[in-house]
Amino acid sequence: MNNDSYWSDRDLERTDPALVQVVEEMEDMASGDLASLKIRELESGTLYIIHEYDGLEEVMTVSDFQWLRA
Repeated sequence: MNNDSYWSDRDLERTDPALVQVVEEMEDMASGDLASLKIRELESGTLYIIHEYDGLEEVMTVSDFQWLRA
């Protein structure tokens, strides 16, 4: 199989401007039976990760964690 002819959603960054634009413009129509796409705006400089578990993705910032002190 030629790798140039294969595309995966994993190849697209969640911050891709075209993806963000599509979700913003299509709103609920950008989602499907197994997806509920949302845009989460963060202040510039905010530390974040996209946590994925069993296909569910969630944007998490430092304030979303309960930190333990050593």
